[in-house]
Amino acid sequence: DYSSESPRRPIDVLDTTNTGIPEEAYVYQEPTVLFAAVKKVLDSSIAVWASLNGSAPDFSSHGLDFGWQTADQLRNSSPRGQRLIEDDLVGVERSEETNLIKVLRVGLPGFGPRMPRNGPFLSEAEIGLIAKWIDDGCKVARV
Repeated sequence: DYSSESPRRPIDVLDTTNTGIPEEAYVYQEPTVLFAAVKKVLDSSIAVWASLNGSAPDFSSHGLDFGWQTADQLRNSSPRGQRLIEDDLVGVERSEETNLIKVLRVGLPGFGPRMPRNGPFLSEAEIGLIAKWIDDGCKVARV
């Protein structure tokens, strides 16, 4: 869901590099995922969890640095001493190795079960959007 982002122009998703082959002069690129879309997914997940459980979840055991109010806060979150997004895995197509993606998909030894605890869990599409944000370099705004 890219509804919170500004409209895209064709030039935003086309690589106009001359490949030397006329019929391949334009190459489609997936739009870059920005932090606003990630925040929306995470905020929505917590809102659903809260409505099902009667109150917001207690994140106090996650540590003071845990959260996603900003991209930097999410990137630097280390709940229970485990960094969610390791710097060397950002922008290099290795999001599947991050603790964040692991904990959203299956859980993480030493941290806990799949999150949010007892569900409802994010869909594969929602997790994929977060993974793409990491693979795209954890961008906050279009450059």
